[in-house]
Amino acid sequence: MRAPTPDTPPPETMPDWLPIAVRSHLLIIEKLKLAVLPDAIAMQHRLATDSRMHYVWRELERQGASDKALVEFFECAFNHLPRIVTTPKDRAAFAASWSKAAELCRWTKQHDFAARMNPDLAAALDRVARHFDEVARKEGRLDSPLVVKHHSKNDQVRAYVRLLGNTTKRLFGSTLFRTVATTASVALDQGISWQQVRDWAKS
Repeated sequence: MRAPTPDTPPPETMPDWLPIAVRSHLLIIEKLKLAVLPDAIAMQHRLATDSRMHYVWRELERQGASDKALVEFFECAFNHLPRIVTTPKDRAAFAASWSKAAELCRWTKQHDFAARMNPDLAAALDRVARHFDEVARKEGRLDSPLVVKHHSKNDQVRAYVRLLGNTTKRLFGSTLFRTVATTASVALDQGISWQQVRDWAKS
């Protein structure tokens, strides 16, 4: 039987090493009830109280991180929604499906009798086709940390690590492999080494 999932730790029990900006952000999350799923609450609790995170926040503050950057890093680490990596081939297939849907809208506008007789329907088909074209462009983009060369059995964990590493590099100028590894280990409640982070960041 699983133990009850902890709520956001009250201010007096949050560790002293937790940055004040992150502490304040956690209280806002609790007040607005932004974390309601048990797994999300458990992840949040680990990121706020696990002693391994002391190293993380100390390292980020040593990098001269602003309060805004610390909160954004925490938000990314707290991103409990499942993500998965995709390959260029996957992206091309996704994009092609949306492009075909756009072409079908345009074909319908030109050849369907009801659409040719109804200007409102024709205009709606145009709008939908343009929307599908835009989705196809987005789905076909390869400039995402979730695009990799090959799939592996660790795709979901790898996706989390790549997103966190990408955010860390953007905020602090470097991926900081050990910092990302520690944070991912705490957040996902499993062991992740800095070597894995290094390999996944470039794969």
